[in-house]
Amino acid sequence: MINQTQRIWLARAALVLGISGALLYFTLLMWVAIVSSSNTPTPADAVIVLGAQAFYPAGRWNPCLVARVKRGVELVQAGFAPRLVLSGGVDKEDGAVEAQVMQDIAFSFGLAREKTLLEPKSTSTSENLRFSKKLLESNKVLIVSDPFHLARAQALARKIGLEANVVGAPRSPCWSRFGMLSRFALREPLAMIENFLRGDL
Repeated sequence: MINQTQRIWLARAALVLGISGALLYFTLLMWVAIVSSSNTPTPADAVIVLGAQAFYPAGRWNPCLVARVKRGVELVQAGFAPRLVLSGGVDKEDGAVEAQVMQDIAFSFGLAREKTLLEPKSTSTSENLRFSKKLLESNKVLIVSDPFHLARAQALARKIGLEANVVGAPRSPCWSRFGMLSRFALREPLAMIENFLRGDL
């Protein structure tokens, strides 16, 4: 049986843990918000575009993925890097290979297929970056994703030795509709903690 004194100490411990958890969450959320404004590209040897669900709604390219790829294409066409690495594996929703769909999207924006490299096996942001790194001769990269995703992507990239700058796709509806109040942004601190517990960060 737990006596009154023990109950008080358990309540205090729970309160301290709760406050510490909240402070950690909001500190990470602030980091996400700060890095989300990164949109200044620098010269690199490749642009890595991180994948997302290929088709949403069914039968139509995911507009958030389209925005990411379009931003990557713009960077290559502007001369910031000579090639585009399209990174994304098989969608559990419909079996589509994200990298292949991303190549079709890039082609629709005028980028020749020979300027793209496909990484079609990854199932997470960590794998996006680790598998893409194996395709490259240089570690100097630009990473493109939705703004809410940039802080975690940059941290994961630097952990594996990539000299990475990050560039957002602010026109993505996954960001432009609600920004830091979107469910995607609000869950990023939890994803960071998960990556840390797995040893990726």
